[in-house]
Amino acid sequence: RIWEHGYLWQQFQHIVGEFDAMGFGSVPVTSVFTGMGLAGNPFYELPGKARVNTFLENATRAYGGRFAFTWNFYPYFDPNLRLDPGSADQCAGALAAASCWGPNCAVPAQTRQARMKMQQLTGSSSGTLWIGETGWATPMGG
Repeated sequence: RIWEHGYLWQQFQHIVGEFDAMGFGSVPVTSVFTGMGLAGNPFYELPGKARVNTFLENATRAYGGRFAFTWNFYPYFDPNLRLDPGSADQCAGALAAASCWGPNCAVPAQTRQARMKMQQLTGSSSGTLWIGETGWATPMGG
């Protein structure tokens, strides 16, 4: 129902309309997606599962530059990360890869990919891109 019957898009428009009615018509609007949304051409679109591409087409058409693309990137979900060789319970290599911020690391690479796909969808390289979250929460943090 959220995708196939347009519920997400209808709710999004309704909520933006409420903000506009309160005088926030120039404030950017967004809907947050995970990196899985990048798995498509240009964005994820699988009937019965998710229609991220359709939502983003609608949002950019309706709200133009006011719409901000927001992505949550969680490198620890990368299916290519493995336990350390010869170990049944150590993952120092995977942790190093997931927490890396160099230009070829997961989050910077996904951010570049998102920017390219945004341009593919909109034809513009100037759209707003927000990174909502990276990493993961831990009870030991703080």
